[in-house]
Amino acid sequence: IVEQRFSEGPIFFPENSWIQSRETEPESRIILRNQKGERKHFERVYDYATYNDLGNPEKDDDLARTVPGSHERPYPRCCRTGQLPTNTDSYSESRVEKPDPVYIPRDETFEETKQVYLSSSHLKAVFHNLLPSLAATFSNKDTPFTCITKIGKLYNYGVLGKHNEDQKDIFEKLLLSSLIKKAVNAREGLFKYSIPAIISSMQYIYAENIYYHSASFC
Repeated sequence: IVEQRFSEGPIFFPENSWIQSRETEPESRIILRNQKGERKHFERVYDYATYNDLGNPEKDDDLARTVPGSHERPYPRCCRTGQLPTNTDSYSESRVEKPDPVYIPRDETFEETKQVYLSSSHLKAVFHNLLPSLAATFSNKDTPFTCITKIGKLYNYGVLGKHNEDQKDIFEKLLLSSLIKKAVNAREGLFKYSIPAIISSMQYIYAENIYYHSASFC
């Protein structure tokens, strides 16, 4: 296939099959099998099935969900995992609970570095939401942001950065104080917010940009 509409010259697309040769590239070959058996995590098998694991009827009857799609209209579809059916509904697959991972073809899984990054980001999100919520629960008064520089301190010092005396007493009353200190010492920046790209390039963007300038006064 030749595409000649570009000024740089024609672009050639090979007409070869997207499935690699069984003899020359056996490891790169995408495997398609019949819909039998449970898929293993080391496999590279692409089967399709309906979304039959949306509910959890074994846990509670109220959590039962109908299976979208049918033989006449099989869409939407998802990657088949081959989990055993539930005891209460033969059309629904049993749920895969954490920490057991859901089957994903090996070619589609995240790289180890990306998986570590996602896990650390999830841990950060938990602390960023949990600790301020606990502090607000034990606090007797609302302490809003009085100036825009206090928002910037979340990026410089983090959630457990420089607090006033009331906030300091609240965090000390929490039973998590020793655990928090160990976590802070073990991983610096765990409680810090990621600096937005617009602020990292220009710290006082709110003084230069009309929108942020008006927002800072509000």
